[in-house]
Amino acid sequence: RTHLSAWLGVGDALYTDVEADLVGMQDMYKNWPWFREVIDLIAMILSKTDYSISKNYDDQLVEKTEELISIGNEIRERLVKT
Repeated sequence: RTHLSAWLGVGDALYTDVEADLVGMQDMYKNWPWFREVIDLIAMILSKTDYSISKNYDDQLVEKTEELISIGNEIRERLVKT
């Protein structure tokens, strides 16, 4: 339910603290159809993800090891960030 392969890394790639970078990306979204389409596609995919179902899958199906639990938590944290 996380559609992981479609969005993982996008949040890290687009995140910025630099105002000029943010303005540049806003300009790209406005003026570059390809960039706008990619961002809109990612937004659509994110709208179809379900944090609670992902968490439930982990609770019901994943072996209760610290490593596996932390991987699931990290993925959901990245989902929220993206």
